[in-house]
Amino acid sequence: MRGVLLESVSTEGLAVFTGEGFFDPQAVEAVLVDIAKFEEELAEATSQSSLFSRLDAAKFAATKSVVGYISFGPPEHGQAWGAWEVTRSAGRGYGKILYAIGYALSPKGLIMPDRRSVSFSARAAWEKASKNHDSLPLDALPPENKTDTTEDDAEIHDEEDYPFLDRAYKAQGWEKGTVSRLIAAGKSLEGKLEKKFKGKAEQIVAKFHSAGTRLFMSNYSEGPEI
Repeated sequence: MRGVLLESVSTEGLAVFTGEGFFDPQAVEAVLVDIAKFEEELAEATSQSSLFSRLDAAKFAATKSVVGYISFGPPEHGQAWGAWEVTRSAGRGYGKILYAIGYALSPKGLIMPDRRSVSFSARAAWEKASKNHDSLPLDALPPENKTDTTEDDAEIHDEEDYPFLDRAYKAQGWEKGTVSRLIAAGKSLEGKLEKKFKGKAEQIVAKFHSAGTRLFMSNYSEGPEI
């Protein structure tokens, strides 16, 4: 639905939190957090003791430090080679990292455009992906399918000018290591919050996730820049 990853990028100072999809419980969502921004906002909010408790200050800081959001999961119909479709994403300037998360967490290392709606900016991004990633063609669902195998069956866009929307794109190979480090950074941050706020870290992490969904809803017409 949104932009796509093309190459490795710096992830220094960033962390990822994953969880059940807000819009679709069958999907996986991930939020990308700027750790330095969180710490800056936390210090500022904590200094305003008349307005915030320490925990409320952390929750407020969480809402101000999410820089990216992505949601993806298996398609509703068809096998699509095992690819997960990217259904929602937002985060200007973080498209490469966001889609790396999709490639890394997809069981087959394959992702594809949303089967229902693809924005104009996303079309351009997937077209670039078609030139930088290996991919597999998708076939229509029965009875319109053209190949004997069911592995490639999926809902297809079947748009003559945009054939790249009906392909499943392969990871380039660096994504798992990069995303593992991002998730580890998220767990490390959560561990520090757990100690500092005496078992209340879960509430702060929940704010990261809710901030991610708000980021998407406020930017849903535009995909991440690539």
